Amino acid sequence: MLPNISVIVSAGGRLFYIMDESHTSIDMLPGRWSLLARDAFNGLLLWRRPIKQWGATGWNQQKVRWEPHGGLSRFPLQIHRRLVATESDVFVTLGFNAPVTVLDPGTGEIKRTLPNSASTEEILYRNDILYLSIKETGGSGKRIAAVDARTGRFLWTSDLYEGITTRSDELKQHTHVNLTLGEKNLFFLSTDRVTCLDVKTGKRQGQVPFPTRAETGEKYTQYYYPHIITMVCHGGVVLFAQLEEVVNLKSTFSRGTRMKLTSLSAETGEVLWRRACANWAHGSAPDFFVIDNRVWTFSDDGFTALGLDPVSGGIKMKVPVDKAMDIGHHH
Repeated sequence: MLPNISVIVSAGGRLFYIMDESHTSIDMLPGRWSLLARDAFNGLLLWRRPIKQWGATGWNQQKVRWEPHGGLSRFPLQIHRRLVATESDVFVTLGFNAPVTVLDPGTGEIKRTLPNSASTEEILYRNDILYLSIKETGGSGKRIAAVDARTGRFLWTSDLYEGITTRSDELKQHTHVNLTLGEKNLFFLSTDRVTCLDVKTGKRQGQVPFPTRAETGEKYTQYYYPHIITMVCHGGVVLFAQLEEVVNLKSTFSRGTRMKLTSLSAETGEVLWRRACANWAHGSAPDFFVIDNRVWTFSDDGFTALGLDPVSGGIKMKVPVDKAMDIGHHH
């Protein structure tokens, strides 16, 4: 069934999360989604704000029904990108096609709603500026926008981009761009390439093609696996992890899903290095982490954790994990 928590963030000693509060043991019940805030130290509930258009009936426009591994269990993989919190504000879409609403983090009261932000699908925040991916009305195209978080004034709006989709089923229409913020540039995905915009003006700086583009969805999960992508900007590089095509899903249970990890120059878009790796999380965005200037991922067989140099791709450390990854399927 659908995970009952869509997203969770923390700021100012508080936890904020979107959760289905219906009974978790009965799949056929309609969802009861809310945005909740708790004290991060003792878990005390601070406030709750209901969200009506969310869950399967929000993004599928379908009647609630039980359908094993489908229906209620299908959700856009980018749904967690709709909630951002600071010590003074919470930015959220209170519905699947809703505009960005600004809430008081202590009380949950609405402070303001950003104009012209309906159907915002992704939110980033830095230094009082919001970076939004907004779906065009009546279509699937996106415009990227920078907005003054204090006034709601649009600073710039990009040209129209297509985004990419991770599903071959009824969720195919819900494309996304995976906004990633660097020091000088904003990176995102569209069609078959990584696109770079100047963070101050929104002008396009360049594009780099994906290593692989999906042609068909996997039969069981209906995922376009090469479109399940993670991007991280670290220092002067953009790290780009892309799952490979999955032909036989069962083959991933014992060795993970193969993926390609690419390092791009954040200034020029030049490909610095590529490495074949593995991802153990099933049907979700690739996991890799940047810790102490090392990029941590798994070797291509999935049984060694590798600490890589982000610029050269050279191996700085190896940690065997074969004993932890010997049971197959979920980890």
